[in-house]
Amino acid sequence: MNYKLLQHDFRTGLLRKRYLWLPLLFIIPCYISSRITTALGMPGTWLDYLCFFFFGCEPIYLNSLDKVILPVQWLSLVGGLLLVNLDYLLYDLDNAGQQIIVRSASRTQWFISKCMWNIASTMVYFIEMAVVAWFFCVIKGGESTLTQISEVSVGTYNVAEITLQDGGKLAFAAILMPFFTLAAASLLQMALCIFIPPVFSFFFVFMIMELSVLLPFPVLMGNAAMAIRSGILHPGFMNVGMEILANTVVMVGSIVMGAIGFRRKDIIKWRE
Repeated sequence: MNYKLLQHDFRTGLLRKRYLWLPLLFIIPCYISSRITTALGMPGTWLDYLCFFFFGCEPIYLNSLDKVILPVQWLSLVGGLLLVNLDYLLYDLDNAGQQIIVRSASRTQWFISKCMWNIASTMVYFIEMAVVAWFFCVIKGGESTLTQISEVSVGTYNVAEITLQDGGKLAFAAILMPFFTLAAASLLQMALCIFIPPVFSFFFVFMIMELSVLLPFPVLMGNAAMAIRSGILHPGFMNVGMEILANTVVMVGSIVMGAIGFRRKDIIKWRE
């Protein structure tokens, strides 16, 4: 791996002004969480606040369509990440990218570097989310811990199996799985940008996430990013192993598809 490519992408791609606006997207979920803690009369923990972001919604079945409530917060967080990561590949290609490709003498390494940036950008998204959640937690007088939950999460998730000692399970379902899923979705979106316009790539991937809300199947990747549907919390819901496998296939497939497509692309004609 050419580390100079990574250095360029991390410096150019992660220092864009759009990252400064992300905290505004995270304030609303944190505010709602703080209202819940106030109503329950307890401060909650840092992990309680984080677990609320990708709560999602329970599986929707045909006999309950009249009671459907779309998870607007979840959709906005998913859409926000996809928009943040949407255009960097083409932005860099239209600027210094073509010169860097010539110098590195490898289109594959150039694209792999973009994939590494994509995952890093998703990580930055979650780090900023965690910082905003920590800020609200401190203001409310909560405990700054990522290993323990309070009655806030137990009541919010309404799962009989969850106890105060199950912070690790909840963190896996509400933080790690959403991160893994959104990283895979973002890589798929970037790979598709090589074949179709970016706006279509965004809507295609976002449509998959919307379908995940309506269709509770592990192969639809969005289900893995909704904590309330996790098989870890609800043994009868989504199979976590299948979700991990499906997202791994999407992630690896996107990298391979994108690398092959970019290597065969006529860049000059494409970007005229």
